[in-house]
This record gives sequence, C-alpha cells and structure tokens, in this order.
Amino acid sequence: MGLKPQYQRLLDQLDLQASCIVADLTLPWMKSVGSRRNIPVVSLWPAAPSSFLAFYHSHLLAARGNHPEEDLPAERKEDIIDDLPGVSTVVKDTRIQNLMLKAFSYATKGLGLIFTSFYELEPHIINTLIAELRIPIYTIGPAIPYLSLEDPSSMSIPRYDEECFKWLDLQPEASVLYVSLGSFLSNSNEQMHELSKGLSASGFRYLWVARDEVMSLQESCDNVVGREEISNNVKRLIDLTGEEGKQLRRREKELQETCQRAIEKGGSTDCNTNAFFEDLLHGNLKLPCNGDI
Repeated sequence: MGLKPQYQRLLDQLDLQASCIVADLTLPWMKSVGSRRNIPVVSLWPAAPSSFLAFYHSHLLAARGNHPEEDLPAERKEDIIDDLPGVSTVVKDTRIQNLMLKAFSYATKGLGLIFTSFYELEPHIINTLIAELRIPIYTIGPAIPYLSLEDPSSMSIPRYDEECFKWLDLQPEASVLYVSLGSFLSNSNEQMHELSKGLSASGFRYLWVARDEVMSLQESCDNVVGREEISNNVKRLIDLTGEEGKQLRRREKELQETCQRAIEKGGSTDCNTNAFFEDLLHGNLKLPCNGDI
C-alpha cells in the first residue's frame, strides 16, 4: 500500500480540516489530494536551491541529447553543463534524474515553494527561481534538529550524541574533521574502506556520522578515491598554517555570521516565515521579502 491512501485516511480523521499541506516535491500526488479537499498545497524542497534549479532545467540536458532514460556509455556518464540559468556548473547524474523529472513537472502547480535554506546563502539562485517560477518562494532555513542554536544542552539529547559532545569538548579547538556522506546514495564497500584508511592515515581526529544501515553497501564502484588522496586532502584542509585551511576557516566564519543575520528578527528567514503564515492566514499569496540585502 502506498502513502497516498494512508494520508487520505489521516486527513479524513482530523477533527478540523487542514489549513495547508506542505509536501515534499517528490510526492506530486499531494497536489490532487489537496485539490479534492480544497486545501492549498505548498511544495517543500529540503535540499539546496541550486540543486532544485538544476533539476528544474533538466529539459536543457535533453536538448543536448542527454536523455536520462538512456543507458549512456561510460565516457558520457558525467557531462559537465555550464550554462543552466543561475547555476555555474552541474554534473549530470543519470541515476536520479528519472526520479525527479516527474516531480518537477509539478513545481509550478503548487501555491508556493518552501526551501529549508536561507536567502543569503544563494541569493542569485533564489532570484532566478522567483523570476522563472512566478510563484511565492519562502526560504525558512537553516532547518536543523536543535531549536536552540545557543544552548543545545537545553534539548533532550540521545546518549550517544551526548558522548560525542563530551568527546568533542575534550579536543583542541579546530582539530576535528566532521565527515558525513549524506543519506540519499550509498557508497561501495571498497570506497568506504578507502575512506576509513585515508582518514586514519591522515593522523587527524575525525567524527564520522553514518546511517544505521551503513554496512548495507553496494558491492562495486566505478570511481574509487584512494586512501592516499583522501589522507592528503584531509591534511591540506586541517592544516592551520596553510593558506587553503585559513581560507576555509574564513569562509566558515562568514557563513556562520550570515546565517545568524538571517535568523535574527528582520532577517530573511524571519521575514519569509512571517510572510508564509500571513499569506496562509489571509489567502493572499505574494512574493516574500528577503530582508535588507
């Protein structure tokens, strides 16, 4: 049984009709569910706005003869596309294009689009989307599990997370590398083994976050990054005296400050979140403001 009938039953069991449905864009059937009940549907894209724009312009890939349904030869598995509107470069990945093409055909059919990012992070991308989609766009991020950015100790933290925090507090400042491979795609056993060996060979401390099913990996991988290259890259980035390491830390500090401004009162996130609820309350969808940029 799919999600659709279960979700429809959930709506039927509510004492009050829902005022709005915020649905992941990869669930395009939500639009019909909302329409039948006269409930507005706003799409949610939890990844980067730039990835949304790249997928939205998949028709440009097809115009070049790069059809995602084709079994492309090995030398064309990754094509660099450098002229998508608003995006500098993108690597075409045939593994997930088929999944997204149908979903993005519904991108302009909703009453709005919510990003879990913030405007200042990719303003040129958001401006391009506002001009092209002509629907309200709300950037309400950054969206993270902890509601308090200042005092995570006030939250209920699982024991293993608490142990990680304690371990981190005992390490020298700027000495730990955070490693996360995401949750959408799996890596091969060979690649994970090389990553583990490379991290260990670097000699630096690291915190590796992985899914519970991390051992259920693919058996083969075409392009494996070797442990030596991984180790060298870690050393280059963690080195406090190297120019690249210094530049990385300057950029991190800038992003931290930009994020803080976005979530402050009057910032873009505050403005967009208020605009969304006001539009929902008054039924007057309009382009949200983006703070004092």
